Amino acid sequence: MAVVDYFLHLLPYVNATGDLADWTALSHPACQFCASVSEDVQSQTSAGRHDVGGSITTTGGTGTDVTPGGFYTVEFALVQAPSETVDASGAASESFDESKSAVSVAVVWDGTSWAIRGVETHNTP
Repeated sequence: MAVVDYFLHLLPYVNATGDLADWTALSHPACQFCASVSEDVQSQTSAGRHDVGGSITTTGGTGTDVTPGGFYTVEFALVQAPSETVDASGAASESFDESKSAVSVAVVWDGTSWAIRGVETHNTP
């Protein structure tokens, strides 16, 4: 579960810095959520924008063996703090309120490393 928690906590970091090295290293090639975040970050960085804020808090962390020793799902409750997208001058172009989600993450172990295979979120009140 620690790898999933770490991966989710990378979201504000990649959006703030554009540094996708750890994100990419943990992303399975078939993870559509992972690819979507990477594309968004690259687009935002190319346009000279980045995010400020948006820290993540996770609670819960219930793991289930789907295929013992290889494929797991992990369920978390996630709260993302308010954030803004700013341009190079620091002017805000978008603001985001705090969001709460139930998150289900598919993670695979290939015998030597972990990879995030998919992420599904459901907003909660």
